[in-house]
Amino acid sequence: MRCDTCKHWEPGPSDPCYWSHLFGRCGRIVHQEAVRAKVLEEIGGPKWGPMLKGTTWADFPEGSQQRYELRKKVENNTLREMPAYVTDASDYDATLWTKPDFGCVLHEPKDG
Repeated sequence: MRCDTCKHWEPGPSDPCYWSHLFGRCGRIVHQEAVRAKVLEEIGGPKWGPMLKGTTWADFPEGSQQRYELRKKVENNTLREMPAYVTDASDYDATLWTKPDFGCVLHEPKDG
């Protein structure tokens, strides 16, 4: 159940001057912002409807009722279903980088 045999893992860039050629990116463990974006896409109905089209998490001011409700939905539903997630201080981007021989219980064999 090594990462390099998992369908969610992709090798890093092959730049020998950069460390990432030694690692690969895990696509199964995602950034919490991707989870929030998914929630924004899924919310619909008369309360949110067209207002959410093309919006991002940052479009809701800190302390607003809308942001509170979105955060509550993310924390109470979506994140509880995730086996893990990655984050950083700016909530912008983070990636789980692993070596090919790393393994985890979420392994799914590559097709073919």
